[in-house]
Amino acid sequence: MHYDFTFMHSKYELSALYSYLMEIKRHNRELVETLPPELEAVLKAAHATNDEVEISIAHQLVDETREYVLPRLFMNTAVVAVYSTLEFCISDLCKTFHMKNPSTLRFSDLRSSDLIDQCKIYFTKVAGLKQFASPADTENLHALRLVRNAVVHRSGKLEFLDPRLVQSLKTLEDSGKGISTTYHDNSLLVTEPFLDRSHQSVRDTIEKLMDELLPFMRHSV
Repeated sequence: MHYDFTFMHSKYELSALYSYLMEIKRHNRELVETLPPELEAVLKAAHATNDEVEISIAHQLVDETREYVLPRLFMNTAVVAVYSTLEFCISDLCKTFHMKNPSTLRFSDLRSSDLIDQCKIYFTKVAGLKQFASPADTENLHALRLVRNAVVHRSGKLEFLDPRLVQSLKTLEDSGKGISTTYHDNSLLVTEPFLDRSHQSVRDTIEKLMDELLPFMRHSV
């Protein structure tokens, strides 16, 4: 009996990402529907003082944390996870392709500060595919890269980011991609539709690459 384990790591990585994102969404829904114990304790302590000012401040703090801070943090980690999965799968596919085609260049032989542009060159010029990703997916992956960079650097706090990156984010926002640069506390907001669109583009692109690279493999792994 023959088993084909080609690109198995990438397949498992995509599966793990899907499970993780479902858990993040579930957790965000719970933040809206139920009050986390830590925030409930803040309110309880404030009410125990019988001080209306203290109680008002506590409710404001809890509302801001519940509606803005926690969901943003969870969405930020999800964006990083989606981009990290893209990086892992690209590395896995390129490594596997090179093992079967050792006379070709390695992915690391190409120099570019933009992962997406680097992928375009590798999969079309080296691997011989017609394209790296569809135009729509390529656009979404570029958007994902921009947002991921903003999140990784200074946690999406716009005032601390490179002005050029902020301008790119504002342009992205104007195109209706599902982010906001005018969010609470001058922080970048990533919406669930943006996350879903990014995840789908990563998944579609990697799965398409796996299908199209298989004929170029000289032997089954």
